[in-house]
Amino acid sequence: MSSIEYKRRADPPIVRVTSDDGTQREWPLATFEADPAACIAATGNGINAPVPETISAPQARVALHRVGLLANVNALVNDPSTPEEVKIFWEYEPNLNRDSPALNAMAGLLGLNDAALDDLFRSAAEIRV
Repeated sequence: MSSIEYKRRADPPIVRVTSDDGTQREWPLATFEADPAACIAATGNGINAPVPETISAPQARVALHRVGLLANVNALVNDPSTPEEVKIFWEYEPNLNRDSPALNAMAGLLGLNDAALDDLFRSAAEIRV
């Protein structure tokens, strides 16, 4: 079961990515934030699990929080140039669909490629809230 763990109390803060086969790799938070897709892909995270079509909004937010991206998403949503429909969707939609054009556009703005977004969906699907 793949997972992404953020260790805030470490000095420097680190992100540990665990692949489906149990392999773990760690990166300093700054490195992970600079290129999360490369870090996730380097671990082979989630390669054995199918990508869920839908995850719940709480699962998405917890998964984003765990990898240190929730604040970035919130800033992006609150940006004045973000379309009002996207803001409404983020605030009220109970589920996020992997094939959502708005979601994929936001992922691109965050620097996440398709593989990284797939891994976030896989990780989020494992979260029980």
